[in-house]
Amino acid sequence: MAKLGDMTSFKRQFEQFNEKVQKLDDKQMDALIKRVARMIATRVLYYAIKDTPTDTGHLRRGWGGGVESSPQNIANGLSVKRKGNEYVITVSNLVEYASYVEYGHRTRGGKGWIDGQFMLKIAVDKVNARANSYIQKEVERELKKVFK
Repeated sequence: MAKLGDMTSFKRQFEQFNEKVQKLDDKQMDALIKRVARMIATRVLYYAIKDTPTDTGHLRRGWGGGVESSPQNIANGLSVKRKGNEYVITVSNLVEYASYVEYGHRTRGGKGWIDGQFMLKIAVDKVNARANSYIQKEVERELKKVFK
């Protein structure tokens, strides 16, 4: 059974915890969400680049706007836009034939079909399967900063 002194101490600790959480203002939350979006985009880019066919390397470089770069550098250059309560970051490949490789296409003359590679879809699926753990780790990291 808890003593009255213990309950008072617990209440004081809870109030201190609440004050620290309140320190995460809107600006900090906005920055945290944007950081998480870029982190998730980095992971999507990692898998997409890894799974992109490498005939000439042009298609792989397309993820970085034509420049070979790390997934993190590419993601850091992407803008995160807030639309209502949603944050949107767009990962794309700027090579003109990227969508044909992604989704598949007819052969010349239209008699055959080349299956899609689905490098972006597969990358998104892989990251979605673990997204909650990525988000949780980043939120915990931010909360540790608040409790210093």
